[in-house]
Formats: sequence, C-alpha cells, structure tokens
Amino acid sequence: MAIAPGRNEGQETWVDGVRVISSPTRRNHNSLRAIVGEAIWFANAFRRMQPSIVVCYSLRMCFIVALLQYLFLSIKFVFVVTEVGFLGISDTLKTKASRWAIFRTLKHVSPWRAHFIFENTTDPVAMGILQRHHRASIVMGVGIDPAEFMPLDIPEGPPFRFATVSRLVWSKGIDLAAEAISSLARQGHPVELHVYSAPDPSNPRPVSPEALQAIPGVHYRGSSDRIATIWSNYHAAIFTSRCGEGLPRALLEASACGRPSVVTAVPGCRDFIRDGMEGYVVPLGSEHALREAILKLIATPEQLPILGRRARARTLDTSTNAIIQNAYEEIFGAFLRGPQPVQAPLRNRPAKAVEQSPPGYRSMMITGNDQ
Repeated sequence: MAIAPGRNEGQETWVDGVRVISSPTRRNHNSLRAIVGEAIWFANAFRRMQPSIVVCYSLRMCFIVALLQYLFLSIKFVFVVTEVGFLGISDTLKTKASRWAIFRTLKHVSPWRAHFIFENTTDPVAMGILQRHHRASIVMGVGIDPAEFMPLDIPEGPPFRFATVSRLVWSKGIDLAAEAISSLARQGHPVELHVYSAPDPSNPRPVSPEALQAIPGVHYRGSSDRIATIWSNYHAAIFTSRCGEGLPRALLEASACGRPSVVTAVPGCRDFIRDGMEGYVVPLGSEHALREAILKLIATPEQLPILGRRARARTLDTSTNAIIQNAYEEIFGAFLRGPQPVQAPLRNRPAKAVEQSPPGYRSMMITGNDQ
C-alpha cells in the first residue's frame, strides 16, 4: 500500500498492483495545525491498515510519522531522508525552531524499530543519528536503469551547451547557473544554458520561466519526458543548488549518459561528483568559481569524454536500480529476522564522522566540514 498526496482525501486507486491511498498532505501547509491534523489522519490510517513496515519518504513525512511511533509498537519504520532542502539554509527564527524540533524528534526514535536511509554523508552527522547508534545506511539516490540511460556521444561545438533538469524553484539555484553562463556569453564566450523544468507555483519561492527567458544565453525548454535522450544535445550538466540535496536524480541521469557536471558544494551533489574526476565542484555563493569551472570545461573539450566515462562508472558503482533494490531487501530482511544488535557501522560513512560532535546543519552545508 502506498499513501501519497492527492486531491481527494481517502480515495483509493490501483497502480501496477499497488493500492494507492490519497492523503491530506499539502507541501505548502506547514502550520502546527496542519501537522497535527496529518498526524491524526496517519494514525487512523495505520490502525485500519495494520502494516508491518512503514517506509517514509521526505523529511516532512519522516517527522510526522516519527511522532506516532509510540502509538504503534508493532510497526517497524524506515525513514528515508531524501533531502533537507530549504529548511537547511534558512536562518529565520521559525526555521531554526522547526529544524531543531524535526531533528530532535528523529534523533530520538527507537533504534530497535527504525532504520534510517540517507543519500549523502552530511545529513546523518548533522541530525545526530550516528551518536544515537541507530541503524542507518547510505543509499546513493533512488536508482536509475543503466540500460535506459545509455552513454551518448559528445555533440560537436561551438557553442558549448550546458543543460540543467530540476524543479523551477529558488532553492535549486537555476538563476545562479543562468547568471554565470549569461555573463560569459556577454563576454563573447560561445556558451549556452538550456533549462528543462516545469513551474512549481506551490513552492514558497518559485522561479518564473519568463524571467529565465529574458536572460541572454539562456533557453527555457519546459518539462520533458525524454530525459534519456535529451543529453545527446549537450556537452555537460550543471546543478547549482543552494541547499542540501539527498542526491538529485537528474544528476545521476546525466552522469549515466556520460555527461560531466558542474555542481555546487552542497550535500548530495558534492558526495557524488568528485572535483576533477566526474566534473567540478564549486563553493556555494562564489560566482567567480562557477564561471571558472565552466571555462575550464570549455577550454578542454578533449577532457569531456574522459570525465563523462568516469561519471557513468560512478553511477554504475553506486546508484543503479539493482543496488538500491538490494539495499532495501537487506533492510526489510533484517526486520523480518527479528531484533538485531545495533552495532553495524553506517555503510560508506567517513571514519571521522562518529568521532565529531555534529555542528549545525546550516554550517555543515555551507562550509562542507563534514569531511
């Protein structure tokens, strides 16, 4: 059974053999009243369904379900923290309070009845999960099919064409990429940015397609359902997120297609792309460093196939559907076998991570001092 946001609360449909139930969840409804209302709705749903294992995706859902853990002692929980998002970078008093409440609630879930899945090495340290000896794994993304996203030949140039695929919101930093590439285009460099994205008006800070189209050197392409083939038209990818990602699926898809990427040094992006190996990692907030990385790719076109092959190899080593499926089967199998001592180390975590006291998430995201 899958519970997902829908227009008609409680409505049930079947999709590929899965019973899908519409929940009252609304991404832009974050008041205390909305949170409490959702928690009550999910508590009633769990009583009706009597699930053995509940898997929660997104920080919001993890928090709401974690509030119910002591009402359902027979349920095992898998908390999948896909991203911290805007909550990780905003420094307002309200956001600080929300971040503290959410992290503290998750930190104190029962380690015997829960397993955490993270997509990068920053989030478990910042949230204090390691210090509480929880079961936790790092699973690099949601998985992609390497037979669908195949390596593609690098197109001829100039111009040198970058593409980005993401939601059209401020936190994804599309405007940062647009301004950097536009400034180079105005200086006479043969470079373009093509943006594939659909508007997201429900987000607190959406980006206007019209604003992007007005920037020289930037081309807004709208949304596309042919992501596996569009990369044949582009030399490289660019992902300039302002806040922590889990691990962007679009980054995995571009890498699987043999495209190097320029990314900002935020959790998720910097965990996957290694500077100078599969692309370039630039400090968040440094437009100069971003332009320099772009120029480096333009100036060395002979390196593109090399970086692209490394990017695909990185994807095959960490983020295929088979790898992700095996990780989930291992977690569910451990639950079915019964209680196990919580002593296994976090998979792939840095050796120093458990020796340090976790600094604030915002500090870790900006400075990258989780390494």
